[in-house]
Amino acid sequence: MSLTNAAFAIAGLIAAAGPVVVHLLNRRRYRTVEWGAMAFLRKAMQRTRRAVRLRDLLLLVLRTAAVLLFGLALARPFYSEQGLQPGRLTLIALAICALFGGLIGLGLARSRGRRLSWATVSLAGIVGLLGLFASPVRESSTIVVGRSSSREPVHAIFVIDNSRSMGSRSLAGTLLDAAKQRAESALSGLPNGSRVSVLPLCGPERSYTLDAYHHTDDARAALERIDITDRSGSALGMLSLAAEAAGRVPEIPGKRVVFLGDQQATGWPANGVAEAAKTVGVPMHIVHVREANTNAERANVWIESFSVQDGVAEPEVPTTFLASVRCDGDKPVSDIDLTLDVEGSAVASQSIDLRPGQSREVVLTAAIDMEAPLGTPRFVKATLSLRTADTVANRLDRDDARFLAVPVVTEVPVVFVDEFGDDENLDAGRVGETYRLRRLLAPRPAEGVYDPLVAVRHLRLDELNEQKLEDARLVVVAGVERPTEDAVRLLRQFVEQGGPLVIAAGANFDPAVWTTNAWQNGRGILPLPLDSEPVGVRPSQAVSTSTIEPFRLDPSTLAGSYFDIAGERPEALANLWGAPFFFQAVRADASDAAMQAVVADEASRITAERAAIAAGSAVDAEVAPAWLRWKGEARSAGGDNPDAAGPEALSPEALAARSKPRVLAKFGKVDASGAALPYLVERRLGYGRVLLLTSGISSDWDTLSQTNAIVLLDRITRSLIEDGLPRRVFDAGNAVTLPVERRPDVEYQVMPPNGERQPLAVDATGRGYVVRLGDTSIAGHYDITALRGDAEGEPLERTVLAVNGRLDESNLRSLTVPQLAERAGDAEIQFVASDEAISLTGGPTGRSGLWKWAIAAVLACLLGEMFVAGHGRRDVSEVAT
Repeated sequence: MSLTNAAFAIAGLIAAAGPVVVHLLNRRRYRTVEWGAMAFLRKAMQRTRRAVRLRDLLLLVLRTAAVLLFGLALARPFYSEQGLQPGRLTLIALAICALFGGLIGLGLARSRGRRLSWATVSLAGIVGLLGLFASPVRESSTIVVGRSSSREPVHAIFVIDNSRSMGSRSLAGTLLDAAKQRAESALSGLPNGSRVSVLPLCGPERSYTLDAYHHTDDARAALERIDITDRSGSALGMLSLAAEAAGRVPEIPGKRVVFLGDQQATGWPANGVAEAAKTVGVPMHIVHVREANTNAERANVWIESFSVQDGVAEPEVPTTFLASVRCDGDKPVSDIDLTLDVEGSAVASQSIDLRPGQSREVVLTAAIDMEAPLGTPRFVKATLSLRTADTVANRLDRDDARFLAVPVVTEVPVVFVDEFGDDENLDAGRVGETYRLRRLLAPRPAEGVYDPLVAVRHLRLDELNEQKLEDARLVVVAGVERPTEDAVRLLRQFVEQGGPLVIAAGANFDPAVWTTNAWQNGRGILPLPLDSEPVGVRPSQAVSTSTIEPFRLDPSTLAGSYFDIAGERPEALANLWGAPFFFQAVRADASDAAMQAVVADEASRITAERAAIAAGSAVDAEVAPAWLRWKGEARSAGGDNPDAAGPEALSPEALAARSKPRVLAKFGKVDASGAALPYLVERRLGYGRVLLLTSGISSDWDTLSQTNAIVLLDRITRSLIEDGLPRRVFDAGNAVTLPVERRPDVEYQVMPPNGERQPLAVDATGRGYVVRLGDTSIAGHYDITALRGDAEGEPLERTVLAVNGRLDESNLRSLTVPQLAERAGDAEIQFVASDEAISLTGGPTGRSGLWKWAIAAVLACLLGEMFVAGHGRRDVSEVAT
C-alpha cells in the first residue's frame, strides 16, 4: 500500500496521541469525598472494576483507531507494486501491533512502571509508522505530480513512435495508424480542463511543438499530422522528450505520459531505462500497439548494405556495386527482384531467392556515363530497390531501397616519390620502387585504358613542395634511401591536414636513417621506430640460394577492410594473401612499451602546442598549416573516417590515444624475441593517416607485385583516395554541414525526397561558410543547388546527398509485456497490452478506492465508541442505585 499524501497520515498519527493522553489524565484524577455510604459504594465498584477497565480499554482503542483511520483516509491510500513489497508490509504490521498492543497493555496495567513500559511500546509503534509513512513523502516529491483526483484535469503527454518500423503493414493498416487510433480513443476519456502534448518520437523537429494543447481537437489534428520517418526510436529518447514536455506545463501537477509504439527490442536497452524513468518522475503508460513475436508477424525482406566496391567510380568504366539482402520470417521468399538505378535509369537487375534468416550478397555491374572534371569528384545518384510478389512475407516497405551518392572521378592527383622520379629509365634499368603501383593505377593507353583514375606525379623527394602537394589526394613514398628534414616536415603537415601517406621500404631503403630523420620520437611521419638492420636477405644480396629464407604473411593476423574482399571465401582469401614471398623487411618496434611511449609523447606535444597558441607565443597557422586546397571540403563534410572530424575538440589525451599505431598485418616469421614481424602499420595524425609497408613494392624485396596479391596495393590506395573525398552518405536524422562559397547573388536550395524545394541559409564559421541541413529524417536523395538570385536556368553548382534508414529498424521483433517490465525495473510504469484500454483519469494507478473503506471504518469506530460508552454509563448507574 502507498499513500497519495502521506502528510495526512502522519498528522493522524500525531492526533492519535490525544485519546491516550486524555485516558492517562482521567486515571490520575482523584477526589476525596467524606460520605457515610462510601463503604457500600466501594464494595459495589469492586464488583464492576474489571468491566469498567475493559470498557475504558475499548474506548481508548476505538477512539485512537478512529483518529488514525481518518488521517489515513485523507492520505488517499492505494495499492502499488512498491507499496506491496513483503518487507514493507511486515514492518507496517509490526508497527500497528506495537501501537495497539501498547495501548491494551497501558489500559490493563495497574502499576506505574508497567504503564510506562506499555506506553513506550505504543510510542515505538507510532514512531515506526511515522517513519514508514514519511519515506513515501521523499519519493512523492518526484512522483506526486501524478497523484490527483479523477475529477481533476491532467497534463497528458502522448509520445508517438513514428520510426521506420512503425510502417509495418497488416490488413488493418500500418502500426502508426493503429497508434493514432488508440491515442485518439484515449483523448475522449480525459477530464475537463486537461492539457495535451502530442510528440512524434522521431520528429522532424519542425513538425511539432513542446507546448501543450488546450483543446482535444487541436491534439487530434496534431496526431493526424504525424508521418513515418526513417529514423530510429528508443525508450531513452522517449523519456527525454517527455521530461522536456512535462516541464512546459507546471500549473497542472497531475501528469501522465503515454508512449505508443511497437516496442522493438532494439529500442529498449537492457540498462538505463529504470534510472531515466525515475528522473522524469511522471507516471507512464507504455502501450503495445501490436506485438510481433511470431516469425510470421515479423516477416520482412530488406537490403542490409549497398556500396561501390572501390569507393569511387570512373567514367565509362564498369563499376561494381555490392549489396547484401536479408530475409526474416516463417517461410522462404522467392523471386525477389533487385533493380539498380543510376540517375533515374535502370542499369542492372537480378532475381534471388532467400530462406528465413538468410543473408545473401549480390554483385551488380554497370558503367556510369557521366563526365567529371579532372581531379574533382562529381556525385551521381544510385538506388538499389527490391520488390517481392508475396507482400505478406515483406511487411515493411520502407527498407526495400538503399541509396548512394557515388563519387565519379578521373585523374585524381597522386604523388609518387621514389629514388629516381622523372629520371626513371627502364632501358637503363633505372626502375623506381613505385613503378608497379603506378602501372596498376594508371595503365598506359596502349593497355586499353584512356581515362585512368589516377593522374601520376612522379617525383624525387627533393622535388617536393607545397605547390606539388596542395591538390594531391594521396602521396606514396617507396624505396627512398634517406629522407630529409624538410621533406619530413612537409609530409607531416600534409597528413595533419587530412592527406593520406603511404611509406614503403624497398630498393635502398635505410631503416637507420629513416628512424633518425623521420621518427623524431613520434613527431615525424613514421608510425613506429625501425631497427637499424633489416630482416632477411634479398636474392640480389645472397651469396648462394641456401642463404635465402623467404617468409609469408600470416593470414590469422590480417585485420581491416583492405584484406576483406566481398564475396570471397575465407579459404580463397588465405591462399591469395599467402601467395607472395618476402625476402627482406624492416623491423618496426610494435612492443607495448613503444606504443605507450608514442601515446605519451603525442599527448605532451599536443598540450604544449595548445598552450603556446593560448599564450600567443605561436601562430595557429604555423602550428596547424592550411595550404591543402581540399582540406576544408573533406573536414566539413566529415569524410569517411568518423574520427577525422574535429580533433581540436578532443582532449590531448583522447587525441593521443586515437593516434596510437595499429598493426594490420604480420609476417609468419618471428624475430629473436619471438614476436611476429609487422608488415602493415597504420597511424592517425591529425585529420589524416600514415600507412607503413615494411617491405618493397617493385624491387626484389618480395614477389608481391608478381602475384594476384598486388590487389592489396590497389585496395589500399583506392581506399585512401576515397577517404579524402567529401562524405555524401548519411544516416537518417543526422545533421549535415557542407562548405560553400559565399556570394551575394547566389542562393542555395535543397530538394528533399518529398519534392518540396527549401532554401538553405549560409552560415559563417571560423573556417569559411557552410550550409546546414537540419532535417534528414526521410531516406532518399537530397539535391543541393546553387542558383543565381536574379536568373533562371541551370544551377551554378549541384551536389547530391544520400540518406539511409538505420538497419536495426528492419528487425521487427518486439518485446513482450513481461520483458518490458523486466527492463523497466522498479520505475513507475504501467504496461498496456495491445488489447487493453488506456485510462488517463487523474487518480493514481492501481486500486485507489481504499479511502472509502477507511472512512467506513472511522464511522464504525465512532458507532462502536458510542455504544460502549452508553452501555458503560448504564452499568454505572445501575451500580449506584
